[in-house]
Amino acid sequence: MTGATCSSCDRKPLIDKLYRIFALCLLLGACGVCTAADEDPYLELLNEESSKVGDDTADTTGDGKLRPKLNATKSAKLAETQEEFEEILRGSHVGTYSFYHKLPERTREEIYADYKSGTEMEDLRRKIIDRFLHP
Repeated sequence: MTGATCSSCDRKPLIDKLYRIFALCLLLGACGVCTAADEDPYLELLNEESSKVGDDTADTTGDGKLRPKLNATKSAKLAETQEEFEEILRGSHVGTYSFYHKLPERTREEIYADYKSGTEMEDLRRKIIDRFLHP
């Protein structure tokens, strides 16, 4: 009986050691995969190419034509007409423009007048949304 007890006692430490070795191998293998992913030539090339693309690249309009992306702070000072203002709004703030476009003509003229008087674009955007939600 003592032999059977010793035999089972000897297996438990052996199983614990094997379990720890297996867990350690899994952990080291996972770390190796992470390191290999960092050194992947495809990912390096992709990262290089993405860094070449700037924020002022062209974006497309709904009709498939390319339109340069506009910077709201620079372009807002250049608009001389309401149509130019609308183009700036469409290029810089598409969502706001979709609300603006649905407003009555009188409200659009009022917003353009505010724009000409020097109101900040963020304030105009808030006003457009407010007028759209509360006609």
